[in-house]
Amino acid sequence: MRYVLGLSLASLAMLVAACATDASQQSTQPTQSTQPTQSTQPTQPTQPTQPAANGYQPSEYPWLVTRVVDGDTIYVSSGEKELKVRLIGVDTPETKHPTKPVECFGTQASAFATQTLDGEYVSIVTDKTQGITDKYDRTLAYVYTTDGSLFNLDLIAGGFAYEYTYDTAYKFQKEFRAAQDEASNTQAGLWGKCR
Repeated sequence: MRYVLGLSLASLAMLVAACATDASQQSTQPTQSTQPTQSTQPTQPTQPTQPAANGYQPSEYPWLVTRVVDGDTIYVSSGEKELKVRLIGVDTPETKHPTKPVECFGTQASAFATQTLDGEYVSIVTDKTQGITDKYDRTLAYVYTTDGSLFNLDLIAGGFAYEYTYDTAYKFQKEFRAAQDEASNTQAGLWGKCR
């Protein structure tokens, strides 16, 4: 009896697996033939791929970057609401400070942010360890691009920004500091041009 029951359960499992495989193959088949098209519209973001959000989920809807102030501050719009966003964990050289001159590599950091983000859709993720806004009423956030990359981390890894801890440790501080060490060691961006 145990042998027959085991054989029946094994047969049932194989049948379910075969049906699931058949259904997944059908769902990946195109339902109509389409020609590739080029779009001038920004791509909406996918789920973040690095580092894992671990409870810090991307915004429910994509935000369109309407203006890049400098390397670490942007404006985003949902269509209904506009936010001024200060990127968590980074500090780019100044370009717009009212009492300071343009700092070394500030122009390049702003240009990188503009080239990467301006007119593109992003997801923003807040970090409960940092609060929602800073003293200037800027939303504090991580910014994920359409390919799921964490832009804050890209700034540091490319040598466009320093790792910056304002008051308390933030979620990705370890990863950001490791990226800064690597950028410094390889003389990337500001590390090779400034100081």
